[in-house]
Amino acid sequence: MTDKYHSDTQMKTTSIAYAATPVSSTDLEVATHTIVPTARPPIASAQYSKALTFQAPTDFRFIILQMVARLEVTIDTLGTATHVYCSVRVDSDDNDHELFSEDWTSSGTKLDAVTISALNKEPLFNLLKNGNQHTFYFLFWADSANQAVISEVELELGLGTNYTNPSGANALLARVLQINHSGLAALSWAFERYGTGTPTSTIPNKLNFWFEFYNGESGHGRMPGMLWDNDYLTIYGSVATDHNHILAIDVRLRSEQ
Repeated sequence: MTDKYHSDTQMKTTSIAYAATPVSSTDLEVATHTIVPTARPPIASAQYSKALTFQAPTDFRFIILQMVARLEVTIDTLGTATHVYCSVRVDSDDNDHELFSEDWTSSGTKLDAVTISALNKEPLFNLLKNGNQHTFYFLFWADSANQAVISEVELELGLGTNYTNPSGANALLARVLQINHSGLAALSWAFERYGTGTPTSTIPNKLNFWFEFYNGESGHGRMPGMLWDNDYLTIYGSVATDHNHILAIDVRLRSEQ
């Protein structure tokens, strides 16, 4: 006779972690460089190149939704040039693989950041999230040869966005990592930014918005327990040229079997 108070259902707790450390080219120019070409060179003649590998999640429940890249270039002088151009391409020499396209008309430190996703630069997104090594080519030219001088070229790539202050339903635009799990979940994660603004990371779920704020360069979010339904982590900042990113996440998942 079956015991009506007995159940064969068992609870299972799983721990998973992901170290999403950003990768950096570091400064590729050790001194200064005078730009010679007056037309975009092919990647075979790129002034700089760097092979980088961003670590993909090893657990199938972690799904990368967006990545962020940040470019920093210092132009010491233009000379008689009025434009300095820069194209950053990944692996292949075509527009689908172009990460940055710049046109600068003054000297100084130049910053740009871009969010890469299935909706923006999809071919690059599919490449950069796969955990393989990819080569970044930095191509410079100007409208006058042997005039413009640069002294810094650096790129960072990570799990994040450069979005600024989305709120309410728009916060969903800043989703960067989905965790495919239905049941109870406890999370701890670290985040930071490269730049000058304020990073914010949130967990917007179907029941409510759970926020973790940090006013400064970096932060740590904790959610001791909540009902999870294939929900997301978001991250965004307050300056459009900032690189706001998740550094690491540790998760405890509980489900019925």
